[in-house]
Amino acid sequence: MKKIEQRTILIGNEWVDYDLIWSEKRRTVAVSIAVDNNVRVFAPSGFNIVELEKFLCLKENWILKKMSETEKIRSKIPVHEYKNGESFLYMNSPVILNIKKKKNIGNTGFCSLKDNILTVSVADSIPVDKKKSVIQDIIKSWYRTQAQKYLTERVQWLSWNTGIRYSSITLSSARRTWGSCDSNDNLRFNWRIIMASEDLIDYIIIHELCHIRVKDHSKNYWSLVEKYIPDYKEKRALLKRSAFAYSM
Repeated sequence: MKKIEQRTILIGNEWVDYDLIWSEKRRTVAVSIAVDNNVRVFAPSGFNIVELEKFLCLKENWILKKMSETEKIRSKIPVHEYKNGESFLYMNSPVILNIKKKKNIGNTGFCSLKDNILTVSVADSIPVDKKKSVIQDIIKSWYRTQAQKYLTERVQWLSWNTGIRYSSITLSSARRTWGSCDSNDNLRFNWRIIMASEDLIDYIIIHELCHIRVKDHSKNYWSLVEKYIPDYKEKRALLKRSAFAYSM
């Protein structure tokens, strides 16, 4: 069972907010910093808070360095305006947005892709102040539909190829994780991974399929991942470096 607590600590000359995540299963303390600069500290339930904050102070240089690095990454995250000519990623290839106004198509509109042109058709009656959010919703819905189709087929193929059977596939909008596997072997994938390349998508799928066999991130787990993706370390590093681009 996990319990989350919000705390603040002085690191160097900067007050840093962090999420303290207590877990009965943990035996050690660990720190992670997400692209949004959210600091998360993982600790065993009942761990002495004074000792924990001493640990964080000892990692002061590392924490400040990582926060600086993630700030640089955040500056590269694309800010979409949902206007004609804007570029989006689909299966790691750029697609160009083309917006068309049409009559009598209802309030939902629709989206299609042909020759790297992502055409969004919207009703010409939509108020100007709502146009951006409507186009954004249409594009997100299209991406989710493509992700569901592609992942359903690809997971089935990789499951057959590895001999690892799963229960179900669903999509999520998680900001911190690309995929997850629960205790009942149900798989969940962030729909945004459809923006990544096929080999990175395969890595994410294999990552979660292997959790059906090994639930933790032990040596046995990574050995199993390596069996199917020998260069998984490179794929993992590439995903971390490029994840900022898969934003919408």
